[in-house]
Amino acid sequence: MSQQTKDKVNWDIAEKMAADLCSERIDLNEAAKASNYLSNICNLEQFFQWLDRTNQSSAAKALIRSQQTQEYYRKLRDICNRRLKGLDIDEANRAFAWAVRLARFYAKNPRVLELEDPRKVEPVKASPAKVVHTTPAVVVPPPTVSKPAQSTPVKVGEKHTANVTKSGKTTEIAVSGVKADKDIRWRIRKAEAQGFELKVGQSLEVEVIEANLDETNSYWLIFCKVLAGSERKVVPTPTPQPKKSKLEEILERMQKESQGKV
Repeated sequence: MSQQTKDKVNWDIAEKMAADLCSERIDLNEAAKASNYLSNICNLEQFFQWLDRTNQSSAAKALIRSQQTQEYYRKLRDICNRRLKGLDIDEANRAFAWAVRLARFYAKNPRVLELEDPRKVEPVKASPAKVVHTTPAVVVPPPTVSKPAQSTPVKVGEKHTANVTKSGKTTEIAVSGVKADKDIRWRIRKAEAQGFELKVGQSLEVEVIEANLDETNSYWLIFCKVLAGSERKVVPTPTPQPKKSKLEEILERMQKESQGKV
């Protein structure tokens, strides 16, 4: 599928129309016939007139094969009126054709699509509640117990000399000369290693970036970033890959299925 072809399709209309076809359980063979008819006549006004005729019992006998088929065309007319009116003929043709293709894909992969009911339901108006006048109870708030603020043993931005005691995803370090009323646990996250390969016993220069009590208030948790160390790991900068949209992933999967790769 070329980029030029993709760019010419109104994907917003195609996606919504495909969701409509699935949610209304339209026979996709009938939808494809209607799409082919639009492609052949290349005239939206004639296409809508044809849809109207198929829903008139006197003119529909030659086309409608069953009551269920007639129901498909009634719903199909409503969907086309909602999605295709106002588009130019080329845009409508491409959107309708791709809507059928997407709907076939959704039918095989129902978990891909979160269907949205195209029918808009008017919200139920609640009857006004009867007002009952009562004397409000006096609520006395509980007394506020103030806790003395605990000052952190270190401040953000402080620099210290540290030794690595445990390496891993989160590196543990030891810093001497800092006193506190609770145990202190020093940590370096991998993102704050600044490209240094941290090993047990390594000496570092670090800077405090976070200092908080843990959830149980039982010890201080201090996070630092590395400023300098004895060894530096050369880490190539990965080239960021643009994240694909959900629709791009679906189209790519459809293309692989058509080529027999899935």
